[in-house]
Amino acid sequence: MKENFNTGLINLKNISPCDFVAGDFSPLVWKSRTTEEKGFWINHIPVYEVQNNFNIDKKDCTAMATDNAIETDVKEQTGEEVNISDRFVAVIAGNTESGNYVHYPIEAIMKKGFVFESEYPEEYKNSPATYKEFIQAIPQNILDKALKTLDKYLFNREFVINNDSENLYQRLHESPLKATVRYASSEDPEEILNPSGKHNHDIVIVSAKYGSYWVIYDSYERQRGKGTLKRYAWNYQFGSVMRIKVELKNNNNNMVFKQNYPYLLVEGPEQKFGFYLDGRMVAAELMIEWAVIRENVNSRLKRFQEAIPIKLEDWNSIKHVNLKGHEIG
Repeated sequence: MKENFNTGLINLKNISPCDFVAGDFSPLVWKSRTTEEKGFWINHIPVYEVQNNFNIDKKDCTAMATDNAIETDVKEQTGEEVNISDRFVAVIAGNTESGNYVHYPIEAIMKKGFVFESEYPEEYKNSPATYKEFIQAIPQNILDKALKTLDKYLFNREFVINNDSENLYQRLHESPLKATVRYASSEDPEEILNPSGKHNHDIVIVSAKYGSYWVIYDSYERQRGKGTLKRYAWNYQFGSVMRIKVELKNNNNNMVFKQNYPYLLVEGPEQKFGFYLDGRMVAAELMIEWAVIRENVNSRLKRFQEAIPIKLEDWNSIKHVNLKGHEIG
């Protein structure tokens, strides 16, 4: 395969000081939900879709991997089969003919929501389709409909910096893992692949056999009409690994704050984290303070407590103080 072959991955994400990092600066807490004996997430993968159809490669692997991870997670939680419009997500995330960055699709969904495939399908006037048709502006009524999904779902994401096999295997118990790879293929679905070269594709790790291989769900068609499950070697070096937090909202408009409980703001221009104490929210002003607050919360609760998602309206309904007790905005 040519070195410049690309399925839609522009670049690897550089972690910034504002990013959540698994096991480090992140208020997100994960619970083990599956095991290798259960096949991890493989029984919850979404309907088979590919990015290189309609005689066009849409270079939207970052959007499709994001949607596949969400769809898989939702099905595990609810048993409901959902099919997000990959075209919609690619457009709102700013996909180009060169592809996109790994973090853009989920961050776009967090702000703008999503619609289902039936609401914004791939329908083209030309045959073969053109990229310009695929990426055309989305009608306002569809954008408005997408925002309503944020009334039901809460989304967040964090990067997994430690990509050694043992760590990824443990994280896989908690969620599907979106990861960048060097694209590889085989006519034999049981062949274990271990490609070398620059990463040029975004996929979802959905299962594994400890010490032997990873099972990935791939949006790029191996052979026309064939499925998209592939095996990558256990020692394969994945690139930018991200996991997406999917939660169903409890639409209770009368927020009752719990004493000494941590809260995570999931609406508005920026995310904030703090814990409720004596009628006030003790909030982190700097990311480094998250660890301090978590330690405080843990010592009070005597256990690891998951942060409760909170809307902007509820966050603003009470006073906020910093770690020194000084009132802040």
